Amino acid sequence: GGHDIFRRCWQVSSVRICADGAANRLYDGLLDDGARSAHLPHLIRGDLDSLRDDVRDYYERLGVRVERDPCQDTHDLEKCINALEDPSRGFPSLPRAVPPSDLTVLVLGAFG
Repeated sequence: GGHDIFRRCWQVSSVRICADGAANRLYDGLLDDGARSAHLPHLIRGDLDSLRDDVRDYYERLGVRVERDPCQDTHDLEKCINALEDPSRGFPSLPRAVPPSDLTVLVLGAFG
């Protein structure tokens, strides 16, 4: 079902970024701390208007970076993609030799 698809996509992804509302959905969709700690995003990014305090605290406590981008000219999905395109971030699992134009981006649950 849907959980199997999610887990497979998670396993094959090099970098995992959640928009702020998506971090809430990820947290709520995983039923216990064991499952949550096995599915940590590399980054939570957005204007942070919808990120719940308990979710932010949980992920920050486990070392997940949370970044606020206050720009109102882009939506949170764009903010996440822009983070992928920034080579200075140095996502450890993303090969530096791969230009952003050659990345495959899989978006789950956007605009919901």
